[in-house]
Formats: sequence, C-alpha cells, structure tokens
Amino acid sequence: MFAALVLQVIIERALEEGLDSPVVYVTRHYIARRLRYRRPQASDFRRIDMACEKLTAVKLKLENTWYAKAPRAQIEAARENPSIPPARGARPSDLDIQGLLDAVHFRQTRKPDGSLDDRSYVKLSDKLFESIKNGYLYPVGLDFLLALNSSVAQRVYLYLAKKDDNGQYVEDLKSFAKKVGLKKTAPSAILDALAPALKQLAGELEVSMRDGFIEIHRFLEEWKVDTASGNIIFRFFRENQRPQQQPAKNEFVAAIERIRAGARK
Repeated sequence: MFAALVLQVIIERALEEGLDSPVVYVTRHYIARRLRYRRPQASDFRRIDMACEKLTAVKLKLENTWYAKAPRAQIEAARENPSIPPARGARPSDLDIQGLLDAVHFRQTRKPDGSLDDRSYVKLSDKLFESIKNGYLYPVGLDFLLALNSSVAQRVYLYLAKKDDNGQYVEDLKSFAKKVGLKKTAPSAILDALAPALKQLAGELEVSMRDGFIEIHRFLEEWKVDTASGNIIFRFFRENQRPQQQPAKNEFVAAIERIRAGARK
C-alpha cells in the first residue's frame, strides 16, 4: 500500500508540472513531506527507494480493459455532439504493463559518466503517462486518501474512485473483496472486514488539507448488499446534497473539463 501512496504523490506532482513530459522532478524529501512525515529520516528515504523499486519492477496484465488512443474527453464530446468528428473509440483490449516507472534518479545518483546527478526525478512509463494525459487514469483526492485510518479504507477508496461515472456502482461482493485485497471468501467475513472502512467512507471525515485548513469531506452516500444477487451496491455522495464536499478535484480534472468544453465548440 505504501508504494501506491508514493505513486499518487508522483502523479499529483506530474499534474502540477503540466504533463509536458513523462519526467517528473521530485525528491524523496518532497514525497515524505507530502505523505505527512514531519521530519523525514534516512529510514523513510530508504522506504521510498524500495517503493519506487517496486513501481519500476511491477508487472501488470490487464484483461479486457477499456483502452483507446484518443483522449477520453475527445471521445466523450464526439458521442455527445454529432457535429464533432468522431474520435477513435475505446475498445476492450488486453494490456501488458512492464513497470509503472521507467527510471528513478534521486539526488546523489551517478550518471553513466560517473558524475553526480544534481536533480532528482522519476520517469513515468509510456503507458502510465499516456493514460494520465488522455484522461483514462482518474485522479483521487490525496489529502482525503491520507486522512483514511486503515489500508482497507484506502484500497477501497482508490478502487471506487475510478467507478463514479453515474453516481452508482454495482459489483459482485466476492469479486469486489478480491480486488481490494481481501482474502476472505465468506460473505459474512467479507462484510465484517469491510464494515469499518465503508463506515468511514460514508461518514463525514475531517481532512487536513495541503494548505493547512481543515475541511469536511464525504465520499459515499450509502452502500448495501443485495442478498438475492450477491452484489454490493454503492451510491456516491454528491456536493449538492449537503454542504460537505466530495474529495476535492485537482487541476487534472479541470484540465480535462476544459478540453471537453473546447471540443464541444
């Protein structure tokens, strides 16, 4: 789970830099501070090194995943407005991903000629960079993620944050449990393991924001299990339902919305 948090910091940093390049200039100290370490130590830096090594070495096989060459906003705009030329549509496809990071160079890393590299950076893999830039990798609220008090709650949030397209998401309970890292198979045991995490996600959570302010956020409106079908059903919280907010959108979401608005003109 720690490697997933490090990756979210790197992605957030990439978005702040404008996604002009897969190279993201970031230091271990920045990552540690963003993850709320007040006084990062050498052991924290080693842990970040190990997380980046895992992100470089990880091998992912995505089966029947939704994939497209064109930006997501362009495809959606073409579907909504017949006057817009059609983009190359998304289609189910199998993808093999060899690493989420292509390179990791933190300060004091030596270049091939033996000199010291004076800037720290990581390089996103081509598929990861392409997915972020085209709008297929949903952003998450990092401050909200860090406010969750268990790894189960964090995994559930990271998974569901990609599913909020129409306000509701339904999946087989056992399939959902497997995807969020639970080894339990009995429905009663799964629900016992999920209950504390879902209670927190459906409640009002105090979130310490990056600017130092405290905000109240809420992610789920409600959840329930359909015993007849064995499905778990999630309804996502909407801002206009109560004064509280969903996890804040970042600049990436705003950029995608601007692309979509431009495509409609």
